[in-house]
Amino acid sequence: MKKIFLVSFTAIIVLSMIVTLSITGCKTATTETTAAESTATETTTVSETTAAETSAEEIIEINLWDTNLPDTPNGQWLMGVIADYEAEHPNVKITYTQQPSLEMSAIMATLLAAKAGPDVMGYWPGINMFPIADSLVDLSKYATNDILDQYIPSIISTYYYLYDNSGKLLGMPNGGLGFHLIQYSKKLFKEAGITWEPTAENKYRMTWEEFLNACDALKAKGITPIAWGNNGGSMSQWYFDVMSLNYLEKDDWKKIFTGEQKFNDPKYVETATKLYDLYKRGYFNEGGLTLGWNEGLNMVNKGQAAMQDAFWGYNTEWAYTEMKDDYGIMLWPAINPSNSTAFAVESIIPGAAIVPIWSKHPDIAADIAIFISSTGEAQKYFDIVGGFSGRKDFDKSTITDPVDKMAWDMISNNENYPSVQDISWPPEIIPEFSGQSIEMLNGKITPQEFCDRLQTRFEELEYPWIIK
Repeated sequence: MKKIFLVSFTAIIVLSMIVTLSITGCKTATTETTAAESTATETTTVSETTAAETSAEEIIEINLWDTNLPDTPNGQWLMGVIADYEAEHPNVKITYTQQPSLEMSAIMATLLAAKAGPDVMGYWPGINMFPIADSLVDLSKYATNDILDQYIPSIISTYYYLYDNSGKLLGMPNGGLGFHLIQYSKKLFKEAGITWEPTAENKYRMTWEEFLNACDALKAKGITPIAWGNNGGSMSQWYFDVMSLNYLEKDDWKKIFTGEQKFNDPKYVETATKLYDLYKRGYFNEGGLTLGWNEGLNMVNKGQAAMQDAFWGYNTEWAYTEMKDDYGIMLWPAINPSNSTAFAVESIIPGAAIVPIWSKHPDIAADIAIFISSTGEAQKYFDIVGGFSGRKDFDKSTITDPVDKMAWDMISNNENYPSVQDISWPPEIIPEFSGQSIEMLNGKITPQEFCDRLQTRFEELEYPWIIK
């Protein structure tokens, strides 16, 4: 874990803030200038082709928008992708425009109204693409099965096909693979007399009983067992999301998405009850419900708590840099080991390369979207950024850091399932969840009432894929 891997934070935060895409009242944009372009912070053109090599009439200009700042590791990687593509296709010139992450939903609304904009665009995958599906090119016409077979199957099926592999492929992976785990302090574990260590034999995770016993041992020593900064309820989503793998079966994600399974189904209620129980046992840091997100994520590396839910590729880097040999990682405990997904890894690629239907060169744009996560570029992503791409065919011998090796073993030796909130929850449910979770943890409503309120909000929605 030598390099900073920052692909996931903006996607995770933004997913908590997205509102339903609406094109009502949007201003008109043109291909040359859109309302969104006024918010762009930087534009970079890579590998200008000289007139001596290719005449102006033969040059194909492609506009690519994404949120990566060119001077960050992710931006440097993307600039390299562009340069590599242009080197292989000297008649193509790609102009990159960086867009602000927190304004992407508004930008997309403007583009949809104008039916104009970039040829290729980085956007959020999963359910966020579904409302704009009619405005996206079907990439299954360009991405062959040989290409798609190189990715973790559940990622392509749920995030980019949206459950129907015979249907429209709405995007291609763009960015690194992240997953939820628990980071912990080896020093604080030792002080509490905890001798457990993650191994391949125990699947890098405690049993639920071992986890509760560890929390009790830490608490008895005056050590805060679990850290979070849950102001506004956003961090509740992380814990609920990964804990739900112990109750949701593999087909439940689609049923939640369509409304066939309710948010107050006993599986959800049981997950909410387990989260409530952890909090009421006093395992979380005092004041955690009003502490800020970043403050909570820095507690373990500052020695203020023993464990916390973490996201590989985001706050794991901060802690590892500061804690060094004290840094430990493990997967979430198996709360309900008889469940089919209890030992799965919740893996997420927070980006999608999409091609809008207004692209003047959809075939070339589709080729670029596929190229972004091709084998060579996936390898460079690991080399430059330090993250895994979700492909299975990169050179594993280049993984030399012990923590990186353990992380790859965690991903590759367990089934991978998606984040339920990313691919099953309409945008309106996320703020509802955040607010109501604080009410539940404060004891104002029960876990059952919490889930009932989520279901009530869901039933108010009018998305065409929801079964009434």
